Amino acid sequence: MKLRTKFLISIDLILVAFFVVAYVPSFKDLQKKVINDYFIKDKMQYLSYVIYSENKVSSLVEEYYENLTLEENAYGDAYVKLQDKMTYDNIYDQLILSRDPGNDDYKVIKTLIGGYPAYIVAIYHPEDVRLLRSKAFNTLDSYSGLSTVKEMTKAAGAVVGINGGSFKSDARTFGIDTPTGYIIKDGKIIWNSKGKGNLICMTNDNKLKLIKATGKEAIEDYNVRDAMQFGPFLIVDGVSQKVGYYAGGFHRTGRTVIAQREDGIMLFVVTDNYGSFYDGPNMTEIIKKLELYGVYNAANLDGGGSTQLVIKGKLYNSPVSTYNVPVNGGNGRSVVNGWGLVVGSGSKNEA
Repeated sequence: MKLRTKFLISIDLILVAFFVVAYVPSFKDLQKKVINDYFIKDKMQYLSYVIYSENKVSSLVEEYYENLTLEENAYGDAYVKLQDKMTYDNIYDQLILSRDPGNDDYKVIKTLIGGYPAYIVAIYHPEDVRLLRSKAFNTLDSYSGLSTVKEMTKAAGAVVGINGGSFKSDARTFGIDTPTGYIIKDGKIIWNSKGKGNLICMTNDNKLKLIKATGKEAIEDYNVRDAMQFGPFLIVDGVSQKVGYYAGGFHRTGRTVIAQREDGIMLFVVTDNYGSFYDGPNMTEIIKKLELYGVYNAANLDGGGSTQLVIKGKLYNSPVSTYNVPVNGGNGRSVVNGWGLVVGSGSKNEA
């Protein structure tokens, strides 16, 4: 047999083997591993779409990441091990409701949203979710009042923290300490605005409420204790909203979301990227993910370089600027407000 013939036969066998592994259902576990451990992890997800449709890739990614145990975790100790302590409606309820041993306050779930790394922090005591604020607003030099989420969590004694609403910017630092829109803390307006705005609120009965109102109306008519102005709203009273293609300012970038299920459990959702400011899920992908976790209300927070998740003083995600370099030396952008888990704060207020 000629060398050329042997070569062509070898190529044919390789192609047949490839298509068998890639498409035969019995090789599904291997397909998931190839997509996630090689293409996604090594930043070559575009190759996934050469082999499969986008729906197929999403399906393989979801099944792989949400069935990982701690020992199988390819990304480190951020994954949680599933615990079979009760009967659950589905795997998403199991991930939320099966708490980590010895931690009744929160649980970190690492997953993917739209093919990008993401953290979902389930917070079991909504009364302990509090507005975080920077050192000061509208200071004399317009810059010294800003704080990173690390700094805000430390100042508030928060175990978990995320960034919040937006603030004015200039060409020099891309951020000054003047908030845009209302900020309410402990039932008082600490930054005023004009007219009605989209307010993301925590009420005195510990519900995440999404309303269009003035700050005064929020406090007097809606029983609001903490609030900030931002959006868009993603899910309102169980109804997923239609959001524009570039809602939140960019088609794809890092995202921060605050959400609540009907059972009261709060979710802080923060997505990461692959070192590019313009990598990350779009709003539609975020909403679809939230639906799986039974979210009843959810709102988008400031994203991009502002996106930050801090747990016990550690910044979990890696925000980058529009130039694709780490923000603030890897410490996260300085912002004006956020949301945090301040353990015991609810019971202290009730007392």
